[in-house]
Amino acid sequence: MNKRKYYAFYPIFSPAFAVMRIAGKKIEEYAKQYLGGRMLDAGCGDRRKRYLVRRYVKEYVGMDIKKKKVDVAGTLYSLPFKEGSFDSVLCTSVLEHLNKPEKALREIYRVLRHGGNAVFTVPLFWHLHEEPHDYYRFTRYALENIFKDAGFEINKIEPLSGFWTTFLCEFLYYLRETLGGKNPVYCVFALFLNPLIMLLHPFDRSFRFTWLYIVSVRKP
Repeated sequence: MNKRKYYAFYPIFSPAFAVMRIAGKKIEEYAKQYLGGRMLDAGCGDRRKRYLVRRYVKEYVGMDIKKKKVDVAGTLYSLPFKEGSFDSVLCTSVLEHLNKPEKALREIYRVLRHGGNAVFTVPLFWHLHEEPHDYYRFTRYALENIFKDAGFEINKIEPLSGFWTTFLCEFLYYLRETLGGKNPVYCVFALFLNPLIMLLHPFDRSFRFTWLYIVSVRKP
């Protein structure tokens, strides 16, 4: 499978063009370092993340509450797997949509084998989305608490952006919402700002304004 298939979901005129490339690159980096063996993609959606991680794991299992385009249908509050069923777990941009994220973390802990790693992405600054099921934003200190309370050891918590990346991406989402995705003004801004964001991102170090954290944890 080719990771280009993943990025094809986010063309140049998408307000997600830059953020998904930044996040995708980091997810792939963490997959290489932390994921492997039999891996659960918890809250996989349409399983598009498999294009990023599949070559690093022996078996990919995509699970979501939706029954279409998943390997297993189920809820993160009661995962349909035995204890220690997976060598690693991926869970991206899911915890903010759960009204009981701590319960889901305990379930992920249960199905992960001892010594196994899990990788999560969670937002700090981001607009409302997938309403009404959008409940939380997390600081790094909140993340430390909820993962430790679930029993995990923290390998790493890393912010993915600074102020300008967050601001310019959100500005594009604002323009699309107010003008429409096919509006010529929006399209010109997207065509200009998306490459600019990618150019500025490596130098944007004001991490207190990150839109997203990536977290790696381990079950001892």
